[in-house]
Amino acid sequence: LRFALSRAIVGLMTRANYKGYAAMQLFASKIYKKWGTHNVIGGFILLSMAGALFWAFAKGSAYVLIGRLLLGIGVGRAYIGILYYITTITDKKTYALLAGIANCAGNAGGIMASAPIKMLVELFDVRGTFLFFALLLATLSTALFILGKNENRILAHSDDSSLKKNIKDAFKTLISSKILKSSAVVW
Repeated sequence: LRFALSRAIVGLMTRANYKGYAAMQLFASKIYKKWGTHNVIGGFILLSMAGALFWAFAKGSAYVLIGRLLLGIGVGRAYIGILYYITTITDKKTYALLAGIANCAGNAGGIMASAPIKMLVELFDVRGTFLFFALLLATLSTALFILGKNENRILAHSDDSSLKKNIKDAFKTLISSKILKSSAVVW
């Protein structure tokens, strides 16, 4: 897949990705409360899959642009889903630490993903790589719908509990969460 894209089109594609991502941050908590974390993340992963399919079968720059928009929309809910889930399992003192760890892990994953993606593109070309990601996202979304359950629960915190205990409890809950693990993979 090699398009003769102008700088303006490449800029527009990048902007579409970020605009879609940003739009998904609006009303996040209301949507998660209404439909549950696993349902929302699973549905938006399907949108990401559709975006990857647009890339895989693109016939021109318009299809690639739509693909970027759908990828941004889908991935936006995965990241916010992680943050929302953290708010449901911890208190204010622990939230900042766990949200920072989630952000750091996501950034590290983005940096470390470059080499494997480059290898996939060299092996299968861009279309094959996006088709692979579409299949991976379909599998992940299906797993979320089948195995997931609404895990929105708040840890009980008493006034005499220490910050160290809260962090330990929060990490136990995070590590045992199927939804968060699936979201982190997508993110």
